[in-house]
Amino acid sequence: VEGSDDLFVTVELLGRHGAFWGDATREASADLPHIFNAGSIDNLRETAAVEAKGRHRLGVILDADVDAERAWSKLRRRLCGIADPPAWLSRIVDKLPEALPREGIVSEEGERALGVWVMPDNGARGALEDFLVALVPPGNVHWGPACEGVAAAITRGVRFPEHHRAKAEIHTWLAWQREPGVPFGRAMKSAYFLHDAAGAMAFIAWFRRMFPGESEATGEKPSPAQPEG
Repeated sequence: VEGSDDLFVTVELLGRHGAFWGDATREASADLPHIFNAGSIDNLRETAAVEAKGRHRLGVILDADVDAERAWSKLRRRLCGIADPPAWLSRIVDKLPEALPREGIVSEEGERALGVWVMPDNGARGALEDFLVALVPPGNVHWGPACEGVAAAITRGVRFPEHHRAKAEIHTWLAWQREPGVPFGRAMKSAYFLHDAAGAMAFIAWFRRMFPGESEATGEKPSPAQPEG
């Protein structure tokens, strides 16, 4: 994943679908995939190119930012440019689509697979924060005022890139919760966000395609003692 927020949101969202990632008293399932925080988009592209050679199943989660197709195109070019790939990886890469499907990408060769999810929904511009906006409970009493507050700040001269507006709105909204300003992962764990909204379920569907052995481990049930976000 591109950053720590992506890591903890993924862990906690999967946790709310029943995947247990371990705590001080009990280890996580050995079947759960390791989630690595690359730290930046440039690092993520390079890490994906290296790890693709040796992993049986590798899923990559990155932000669309201003253009989902452009973000996918850059990653695809890097994956297609892997030096001396094994034959199975070449066949996987050859099947990567040029256009980004809305359900995400899972390219398989036997038991091996390479998958990609571009936040927020493999189509819209934006990032993790835009994914989370779609998980805010409908009719939440604080959401409208939070968005109005951001709009009012803009009229007073506050400036930030328009594609970061969801980031400003979601942080403002989280500042008004019963525990103000918690990180995204803990907010997911504390059920501030819906785990079964359409956007969340689309991501879970991609995850289950990418890691089919986890289908039973990610059922519709809460899990105990998730790691802090």
